[in-house]
Amino acid sequence: MKIRLRLSYIFILINSIILSLPVVGIAMMKLYDSTLIRQTENSLITQAVMLASIYTKELQNNYPDLAMPTYGKALPKEYWPKDDPIMGKWRPVSATLDLINSPVLPKEPPAQATNTIVDPIAWQLGKSLDTLLKEVQLTTLSGMRILDINGIIVSSTGEIKNKSLLNRAEVVSALTGESSRVIRKAAQQKDDHFFSPISRTSDIRIHVSYPIILEQRIIGAILLIRTPANIYQHIYQNIELFVTYIILLIMIVLAISLFMAYAITRPIKALVVQAKKATATDGADNQLTVLEHPVTAEFELLSKALVKMSNKQIQRAEQIKNFASYVSHEFKTPITAIKGATEILQDHMNELSEQEQRQFLNNVAVNTKRMELLMRQLTELAKADIQKIPSTPCNLVKIIEQQIALYQSTFVTILFEQPANKVPVYMNKELLTSIISNLFENVAQHGGECIVIEVIKKNQQYVLTFSDNGKGISEQNAKRIFEPFFTTAKQSGGTGLGLAIISTLLTAHHGEIHLRKSKPVEKEANSNQQGCHFELSFPILG
Repeated sequence: MKIRLRLSYIFILINSIILSLPVVGIAMMKLYDSTLIRQTENSLITQAVMLASIYTKELQNNYPDLAMPTYGKALPKEYWPKDDPIMGKWRPVSATLDLINSPVLPKEPPAQATNTIVDPIAWQLGKSLDTLLKEVQLTTLSGMRILDINGIIVSSTGEIKNKSLLNRAEVVSALTGESSRVIRKAAQQKDDHFFSPISRTSDIRIHVSYPIILEQRIIGAILLIRTPANIYQHIYQNIELFVTYIILLIMIVLAISLFMAYAITRPIKALVVQAKKATATDGADNQLTVLEHPVTAEFELLSKALVKMSNKQIQRAEQIKNFASYVSHEFKTPITAIKGATEILQDHMNELSEQEQRQFLNNVAVNTKRMELLMRQLTELAKADIQKIPSTPCNLVKIIEQQIALYQSTFVTILFEQPANKVPVYMNKELLTSIISNLFENVAQHGGECIVIEVIKKNQQYVLTFSDNGKGISEQNAKRIFEPFFTTAKQSGGTGLGLAIISTLLTAHHGEIHLRKSKPVEKEANSNQQGCHFELSFPILG
């Protein structure tokens, strides 16, 4: 059995993909923003390490006799360099900032004036490094500050010097021996590019503070500040990558469109073609088949229902055609007989004897009675397949007993093995009476004298067996006995509609009728006839 997706699942899948495209795009931009921030952070860490190394080298070169054990502050032991178990002597500093987990602090407070005297050694070293910092800034675009042990600016790429930065947490952390990196808001600026609402990197800055350490002594700190690159800049710098991304999105949308065409549009068009074919009146072969590739379970069910409906229409049309032919044929004989008798009576009334007149009038009466019987049974047959199952049952045993009482004088013997309990059948009383009556009439028309009736419960059905000792039926004719107007007892008044009515009524009520192998029936008159053995089943619904 092939697995068919439900149409609702396809719509959920497609809508989820469409919804995920912008969400994933924004998430990717946020992730890319974080990547840009970490790239900036790594760059600032590298610059800070380099500047700290340059500062310590300048200190050693310019002040070789400086007593280091008393200069600066002692580095806490928890920050002493240690060999890594894996990296050994290498001590890389990893970037940790991102827009998801790292808080964005307020804009940094301005440097403060201080009464603390600046370290003269640090001041002299800072003056000598001013030019270097400004030259480096031309390439790195970073704001650089060198601080003495008291947090006072001794060298800067800006104009502010000799002021304290101890009002910033990252500076205090560096002066205790621990490097610190934070994200702070930048000064408010107007963004006029397309990606400003998405990218946050245009209004934040990365602050990296790094301690200057020499011989386990803290002698100052480095503070570096830079605005990370934003997506707008990187799209411009990596235009080919983003064009590839856009092409990929277009391909995804195209793939979704093709999938919808395959899963939805194509089956719908095929169903439309089937519907047009089913309603065509050009005389062509309108036989439908189930779609080979319906894709979804709903389209498969719809296709099967359409084929079933079309086949039923074709069958019904064929039935109506045959029915009309049968009706025309069956009515033609009595009408011809009545017409002939009437013309003879009109033209030769005075020439006919009283007995001959009565004979012709009797022919008219007999054929009129046959036409009435045909009309009544045709009406019953037309209504049979549109009957609704009633909500309350009637007792099958009681109906059989009533019909036995009516036909008792017609037959030699009627044996009914009456069940102990009631047999509730969900069918209208008049219809059930019609079924039992037609069974008795069928026996009478075929010369039966003895009838045996039995009702048993079998699985989830009540089974009624109706056996007689009539003429029986040949194996060839047995295949057609439930066809309308098929009869082998036309001379005895058979219309060929009784068994057709029974079959149609039972089918409409989820029951069945079958002709089984004949059984010998005991009777008073000796005969070699086997008769017929019918088996009717009624579903147990209660």
